[in-house]
Amino acid sequence: MLKNKKNAVIFSLIAMFLWGSAIPLIKSTYQVLQVESYDTFAKVYIAGIRFFMAGILAFFYAKNFGKNKISFSKVNIKLVIILAILQTFLQYFFYYIAVSYTHLRAHETLRY
Repeated sequence: MLKNKKNAVIFSLIAMFLWGSAIPLIKSTYQVLQVESYDTFAKVYIAGIRFFMAGILAFFYAKNFGKNKISFSKVNIKLVIILAILQTFLQYFFYYIAVSYTHLRAHETLRY
């Protein structure tokens, strides 16, 4: 799929768009759901819903388009849980909390 240079560029641009749209979408979700900056539980809950849906999509993709079967042994499950807690959960916990404390308008720029 990515051996073709044109496809690689197209998929890279799509990935950049999705990655760049995360913060505005998170902030607009906070506004629509009226999440206050001090409501840590709501922020983590929203993050959990987002990643749960992403996980479902990833499993759907792997099952339908993946070449290799996904095996779940006890070792794999333990490593996935450790990785999820140490990397993904903590990283995105602080990420979602920090995003709620930023207040940059579209017409403003960062000045040092």
